[in-house]
Amino acid sequence: MTHHFPPQIEAEDEVFWRKQEARKRGLLGQPCCTQQNVSWALMDLPGDFAAVVHGEFDCLNCFHHHQGASAHRFFSSRLSDHQLTTGTTQRPLEHLLRLIVAERKPAAIVVLGTCPVEVIGDRFEVVAAKVMADTGTPILAMHTSGLKMSSLTACQDWLFESLASLPQVAPVDAGWLDRARALAMDVVMSDRLGSAADVADLDARFDALPAPVVHARSRRVNLLGLPAASEEVLEVLGAIDLSVNGFYPQGATFDSWRSIAFAEVAFAVDAGVLPKLTARLQTDHQQPVVDVDLPIGLASTARFYRSVADRFGESDRLESALADRLADATAKVEAFRARYGGARLGMAIRMLNTHTLDRFVLDGLGDLSHLQECGFEVTLLVQGPPEEAPKFAERLRARGVTVDVASFAGPFELGDKLAAGGFDAAHVPDSSRNVARRAGLPMMSSRALQPWLSGLDANLAKLGDLVRQARTMRGGA
Repeated sequence: MTHHFPPQIEAEDEVFWRKQEARKRGLLGQPCCTQQNVSWALMDLPGDFAAVVHGEFDCLNCFHHHQGASAHRFFSSRLSDHQLTTGTTQRPLEHLLRLIVAERKPAAIVVLGTCPVEVIGDRFEVVAAKVMADTGTPILAMHTSGLKMSSLTACQDWLFESLASLPQVAPVDAGWLDRARALAMDVVMSDRLGSAADVADLDARFDALPAPVVHARSRRVNLLGLPAASEEVLEVLGAIDLSVNGFYPQGATFDSWRSIAFAEVAFAVDAGVLPKLTARLQTDHQQPVVDVDLPIGLASTARFYRSVADRFGESDRLESALADRLADATAKVEAFRARYGGARLGMAIRMLNTHTLDRFVLDGLGDLSHLQECGFEVTLLVQGPPEEAPKFAERLRARGVTVDVASFAGPFELGDKLAAGGFDAAHVPDSSRNVARRAGLPMMSSRALQPWLSGLDANLAKLGDLVRQARTMRGGA
């Protein structure tokens, strides 16, 4: 027998579920366990710190706790069922924190919550504050767990803002580090040090090094959301007397986060995806945050450099410093367009389930500008309900992007869209490699293009190979 609800109830129910769908679609990427996400990020962060997962020992199994640069810096409070059910969870945490301070002496400690301690409402930040006051070791308490829906972007923003909130210490000058490393290498490769005079000479050379600590913020910049550190950017900015305080988060160490305040300006790719970190820099560290392009390809990289130079009134000097690089890059891009321009490319945007910041800024379209300047005719294929495609296109137009946009409901439809779209090649996440193959298209992985002008040769070689494969597959020259 079929049951019918009153029209008003059915209407209210429909409104409710549409709100839930909209809420889920509003999350950029798949919902994540914040404890797992933060643990992964800290696992790959070099530096002098300790991470405590406050919960059952099995909570360490939500990430590969035996891998990563800082795997040996993780600890567990190993709470028992008895401690959780009786609420006696703070004493073992305090004991562990004091042991870590006494035995490991880290520069700081991060304490992460887990599902069990969040269920019982354990306010472990009270313990963290007590031990911090007693020992002087900075302790950061984060109520992470798998109980709360969060996007990867929101979780990463929370972590970055938390790291930037730690007590700041003056950074070591990069030039001093280079000179110290060179001197150390001389010692390692030398057969000297056989006499007191040799040792005295070495001591004198070390004493001659300038003071290693930077105290001034003037003409120092932070770079946020860039794909990688580069000698090129150091050279170009150095030519206009700017120095890079740090690359965040890629390339950053724990020490880097503790000196993020020592810059005059922060330049961020798509700063809107990191609102908490942006607010922390602007409010606590009095550091303006300027939006810049993701430097992939000729035009985007040039815009990035010009944005930085404009901020410091160094436009003329920058153009002089960049002239030869830009002339060389322009000639190469124009030659590529003449030979390969006009190829049709299906660019798929799926769920941005990634911990790499440069992959989810700009809605995952970091490669688009470079593809277009190389002459590709790009159509975006966006995973989501068909009725959402116009909204996504509108958002792109607000960014100045005017390419055609089509939608596909899920991975099972992507192959059909690629096959029916008249494309020469596909630009898809690596997880969709088999889908592109079934559609009969050569493919390149999303965000496989190299940054900066120094990456141009590798990019053009990769893209040229992609077009040649397409022409071969359809029997062309």
